[in-house]
Amino acid sequence: MKKYQQLFLILFSLISLTLFLVYRHEYNRLHYILEVFNFFGTPCNFSELRNSEKVLEHYDWGQDPVWQEHDNYYTFSGFINESCVQVIALEVKGSKSPRKCFLWYENDGDPILGQMSSNVIANDHELQALIYICRFRSSEDLPYAVSFTSKPNYLVNKKVTLTKIENWPITIKTTVCVPPRKFSKREFVEFISFHRLIGVKYFIFYQNSIPNRLTKFLSNLAEVLDIQATFLHWNFPKFSSSVVENIIEKDCSLRTYKKSRTRVVLALNEYLIPLDSYSLLTLFDNNTYHSNFLDVPIQKICITSNDTFQPLAVQNKNILKDRELRVRKFNFNVEETKNTPHNNKFQMVINVYEYCSNLSGWRAQIQLFLDIQQI
Repeated sequence: MKKYQQLFLILFSLISLTLFLVYRHEYNRLHYILEVFNFFGTPCNFSELRNSEKVLEHYDWGQDPVWQEHDNYYTFSGFINESCVQVIALEVKGSKSPRKCFLWYENDGDPILGQMSSNVIANDHELQALIYICRFRSSEDLPYAVSFTSKPNYLVNKKVTLTKIENWPITIKTTVCVPPRKFSKREFVEFISFHRLIGVKYFIFYQNSIPNRLTKFLSNLAEVLDIQATFLHWNFPKFSSSVVENIIEKDCSLRTYKKSRTRVVLALNEYLIPLDSYSLLTLFDNNTYHSNFLDVPIQKICITSNDTFQPLAVQNKNILKDRELRVRKFNFNVEETKNTPHNNKFQMVINVYEYCSNLSGWRAQIQLFLDIQQI
């Protein structure tokens, strides 16, 4: 009898030990899961997600553009609204243009044929810049990419990823787009500092020579410096061309549309100078404009030396007296609704600082723009 009791006790002990080990294993699993929830939070409810115009606290200007080489043409950036796609492209004059466009949707493996057309936006002796337009039927699902082909019955898989033109509430007053230029740390810092002083907070740099450490520095200290600097890679496939400025102007226009109230394209050696106030914000608040742009006069300023530590904006007064009045467009992305008369008087000027060794043809002046208004 004692043998059976001992056997029963041994079996009971083994079963108890097994149950204890199983319980301990499950307890540890639950403990680890609770630790994960405590660290990461509860699972996300996708119905509570909301769209935002910022990515990691940096303003989202859309898909980063890149020049892609196709058969006889190049594409740069693409934008989409409810009914059509616009792609900035470059062609060599005399080459065969694409005939068809294909729209790519996320849930479809095969693209859908669109209706293609094109508009020339600029040209020189060798190249021409165009806008490829691909129209489609409006639907709830919008394509995420587009591709083109110049050959009949031939599908090209090289896609241009699209940036959707969103209807965000416009909170940005002014955006400055900066074309590529030979990098100078001094020019770069002075340019940002001066335009931040007159009220510009948002900058888009099309860059091919700015060091990565500097772009990271500005991105990490954006909140401290109170600026938003976006750097877009510029791998233009040809040597310098007169169409570059028009291409950047068009990309800046589409990228800032319905996001920024105003925009202007300025090189690192170009400074936007308000004449009637110290700030662009004050200038816009005190005036109403009924056209899509303002003509801002350009004046060249000769730099004879860069040895001084003074900023460019205050050290030089040698202004070229030019009979030809050149202007740059300062664009408005939204229409004004006030009915007050438009003031046609020039209220801004762009100073272009350039080095020169010979002062012949240049005239020293103290006033910056009063003489130009009388020409």
